[in-house]
Amino acid sequence: MKHIVDIITSVTSQGFTGKMTEMSKYSDHHRTTIRHFLSRGKWDDGRLEEALSYKCHEYIQQSAREKDIPIFMSIDDTVNPKKKPSRAAERPMEGGAFVYSYLLGKTVWGYQVMTALISDGDTALCYKVGALRQKRRREN
Repeated sequence: MKHIVDIITSVTSQGFTGKMTEMSKYSDHHRTTIRHFLSRGKWDDGRLEEALSYKCHEYIQQSAREKDIPIFMSIDDTVNPKKKPSRAAERPMEGGAFVYSYLLGKTVWGYQVMTALISDGDTALCYKVGALRQKRRREN
């Protein structure tokens, strides 16, 4: 649980760029310990995801019931296209794929992330975040 709290604290901190070395700023553990936990740790991510979803829904339902207001749900898929090829980028992007951008109306190289939120109008909680994977093709 301590690792999960440290990871959430670091990724929600201002200026976080996704580097493992930054996670060690917010943890008593060395970055390789955190990396080991993420890659080989024995934890049930499905169970964690279910528990998070349950707690978010429970909290918002209770809050909405007390205020006598409706519950809102939002599901969004955002595409972050890559602007330059990896060899020319200052910060190369790893794990990208060809994804369809409805905003641009074409297939682009980048990331596609899905988020699910539940809200009572005053408080919004994100209970699901995931990278959507497309079939990976070679970058031009």
